[in-house]
Amino acid sequence: MPPPHPTPPHPCHPTPPHPCHPTPTPMPPNPTPMSPNLHTHATQPPHPCHPTSSTHATPQPAPHAPRSYDPDAVAEYFRRRPVAVAQRAAQVVVEMAGFGAALALDFATGRVQANEKARAVQLRGAIERLGPAFVKVAQVKSVDV
Repeated sequence: MPPPHPTPPHPCHPTPPHPCHPTPTPMPPNPTPMSPNLHTHATQPPHPCHPTSSTHATPQPAPHAPRSYDPDAVAEYFRRRPVAVAQRAAQVVVEMAGFGAALALDFATGRVQANEKARAVQLRGAIERLGPAFVKVAQVKSVDV
């Protein structure tokens, strides 16, 4: 049985040609930019090797996101996105519940000091996964004595 047909090689990961097809499939040419901030391959999704390459999409702000601080505008923005708010709230609850449960178990078993470094690593990971706002709050709180 012949080996399975590979997908066309990406320039970052060249592969030898398949025995049935001695010539690799050529990559499509880079297209003309669609706008100053958005470039995309005509037929290929962004490749993880080059997340900031000029041939990949550049993140753009949400079309209706507030650009200055206005409490009413912010409230309206999030009021229109209840699913996103619920997902984010669930993410925060899950991250903090995992940490809280581990810490409670340490207290119950009298192993708070023994597991201090492990809890610090766990808390740092949770804060990092929750994103830049939580990182900034943690930085501010770390200097409060």
